[in-house]
Amino acid sequence: MQLPAEAQQQRRGEHEDPQRQHPRRAARWPTPRRLRHHESERQPHSFLLLKENSVSNRPDRYDSFVTSRNQPEITPGSAPGTSPGSVPGTAQGTLRALRNDPVARRIILAWRRLTAESAPRTLVACSGGGDSVALGVALAAAQPDAVTLAHIVHDMRPIEQAERDRDFVRALA
Repeated sequence: MQLPAEAQQQRRGEHEDPQRQHPRRAARWPTPRRLRHHESERQPHSFLLLKENSVSNRPDRYDSFVTSRNQPEITPGSAPGTSPGSVPGTAQGTLRALRNDPVARRIILAWRRLTAESAPRTLVACSGGGDSVALGVALAAAQPDAVTLAHIVHDMRPIEQAERDRDFVRALA
């Protein structure tokens, strides 16, 4: 007895529509709509190359590496017993935190292994988000002469916030 083609597919678990196969997964992970070539050209993007070793800042989970512009500025000597090397927002405090962080060490080792002889410089695109800021800070702290940081605006934030990020990164540069 021969089953219809659709019944054979269902029996083997093959479906033309992947959402029919996994309804729970389909509800959580909708199929992304791909941009056509002409649509992607219309997306406004701007890219600003800043001085070498500039980083932007956003108060995420990387507050221990850089100070936040939304928090009061911490200056060395502002509290009893503070020194420039113990304040996270200073260069010495940042380097100290990076040396003690196992994730940063793994990233830096992998970067050095990948770019040991092939590339004298590395361009890090920094949008102001926590991930790109942390990567830029870690690589620039490890080997400042080999890293160029650039600020990129990807239009995922309001223009005012993007301009503040750009200005902040420029000031750091």
